Amino acid sequence: MVSLAGLAVVAAAGCGGGSSSGSGQLTVLMADAPPAGVKEVNVVVTKCEVHSGGSVDGSGQETGGSWKTVFEGSQPYNLLALANVQNPDALPHIVDRGKLPAGRYTQLRLVIDPSQATIRLADDSVHPLVIPSGGNSGLKALPFTIASQQDTVLLLDFDVAQSVNLQGDGSYKLTPVIRVAPLTLTGTVAGNVVDGSTSTPMAATVNLKDAGGNVVAGTVTTVSGASPPAATDGVFAIHGVASGSYTLEVSAEGHTTVTKPVTVTAPDTTDAGSVTLAAGP
Repeated sequence: MVSLAGLAVVAAAGCGGGSSSGSGQLTVLMADAPPAGVKEVNVVVTKCEVHSGGSVDGSGQETGGSWKTVFEGSQPYNLLALANVQNPDALPHIVDRGKLPAGRYTQLRLVIDPSQATIRLADDSVHPLVIPSGGNSGLKALPFTIASQQDTVLLLDFDVAQSVNLQGDGSYKLTPVIRVAPLTLTGTVAGNVVDGSTSTPMAATVNLKDAGGNVVAGTVTTVSGASPPAATDGVFAIHGVASGSYTLEVSAEGHTTVTKPVTVTAPDTTDAGSVTLAAGP
C-alpha cells in the first residue's frame, strides 16, 4: 500500500450541537507513498467537510444529518512529498483547530479542485489528473467521535498506487483509496531498506500483515539517485497501526523477500531497523 504520510486536519470541538455536549479536538492527518515512475501528484484541497447525525444505509449512502465545513480555501499539496514522514508531528494541517461540537460524526470529505490536479512522471512530463467525482473525495461510512475535553486524531492513509490509474487513452484518473485510523490510539512502524549487493538504500514495497496474513497497511520506499544518498532514501514509515503483533514484509523485484516480526504499542514508534534485501528470485 502507498501511504500519503501527511495531511493534518485539526478542529477544536465547541459546546452545543452534535450528540454530546462539551468540547474536544479533531486532527486529521493524511499519509502516502509513491507508485513507480511518478515524481509528483499535485492536488489543491478547497474544502474539508464532516457529517454529523443521520445514518449510513446498506449501500453506504448517508441518510439524514447535516454537513459542516471545517476548512474552505485553496491549499496545494504534492501528495508524494508527504510520503514516509517518520514524525507525525511534522505533517501539515488542513484545518487548524476549527470549532466542532463534541459527538459522533459519520463521514469526512475532502473537496479537490479538478482543474488543478496534475501528475508529474519520471521523465518530468506533466499530465492532467482526471477526478471523476468532480472534485469530491468522499470517505464513505467513516464514523468517528469527538470526545469532550479530549483530542481525536485521524490518519487518512491515501494509497496513491491504487488511487492513480493509467487509462487506455493515456490519461490518468484519480479514484481515491483511503485507509482511516485513529492516530491517538495507534502507533508507527519505521525503518529503512538496504540493497545487500551495494549496501545502499533501495526502493522496495513494505507491507505490514496481521496474524491472518492480511495486509493492514504499507508503503513504498524510494531513492533519489543522489550521491551520496539523500537522508530519505530507502526510509519507510507506516502510521496509524493498532497495538499488536505483526509481520513486516519487505520485497523488491530481483531480490529475496524478507519478513520479520514487529510489535506495535500505541502511541509509540516501533523501530524496525535496517532491512537488507539480498539478490534472488
